Amino acid sequence: MRWLKKAKAAGYVPFSIQNSMDWNIGWFAGDLFGYLWKSRQGELDLNQSGKVELNEWAIAVMEDKVTAEAPELKEYLRFIGELVPYLNEGFNSASWEFEGIFNEGKSAMTLNGSWYPNQHKEGGFPVNYGVAPIPYLDKAYSQFGGDKRFNYKIGSTPNFAISRNAEKNKADAAALNFLQYMSAPDGGAKVLAEDLNLIPVVQGVEVPDILKPIMATFGTDDKLEFLANELTPEQKDKWFKNLQDYMAGRIKADKFLAEYGKDLKKYAAEAIKNHPEWKADSYLK
Repeated sequence: MRWLKKAKAAGYVPFSIQNSMDWNIGWFAGDLFGYLWKSRQGELDLNQSGKVELNEWAIAVMEDKVTAEAPELKEYLRFIGELVPYLNEGFNSASWEFEGIFNEGKSAMTLNGSWYPNQHKEGGFPVNYGVAPIPYLDKAYSQFGGDKRFNYKIGSTPNFAISRNAEKNKADAAALNFLQYMSAPDGGAKVLAEDLNLIPVVQGVEVPDILKPIMATFGTDDKLEFLANELTPEQKDKWFKNLQDYMAGRIKADKFLAEYGKDLKKYAAEAIKNHPEWKADSYLK
């Protein structure tokens, strides 16, 4: 927050972000919720898997362990609300719009994926920038914060697949050769890292210097995902639309939480009904 204030005072948009789809603001939310709910993990993780899965969130809702009054949710909205004044206005509707704010040197920071350095390099944008991980929630800001960053396991990785169409057109051998090349440390895997700035996943391929700050934050921690806002597709869509309204100042935090809580148990019950394999009745009292 300190750096956001300095950037704004210097005439920059402190942080350019997109909220028209949840892959961008959703990354921020995912990291935040990992800290906000960490102290409750032992209570919510019914099968002691080290994660709180969708069925366990549904059961927690039915048992009133997760409600719209949860302090964790209030704290999430407090942070988002305090962040909004330092974001680009309107949050834009397409990725190239919010990326353009940064590429043109109008914003001090932007939130993007590990593929972005490649896009930036290919575009030849005249911005001098570095890469850093998403800021973590610390104790100085929140009672739910930590005194160090969680080092989460690496997420998605580059992947290729041979389609049935390749076999049908007798191109399966060529497709296999392509896969072998793209996974070779002295071939395609090296190209993906050195020329495209993608995180390497093949042994023997060096990490590009620009990605090393991100690589340093990976570890063995499992991220605790908050899923009681996506028990059904309808609920997930409603949550995100209300979040957009909240960030735009059209509704207040209490209205957001009231809307969330109104049908919370209905969505949990619907999810349980749709997944008999969960055997939720064995947990519900």
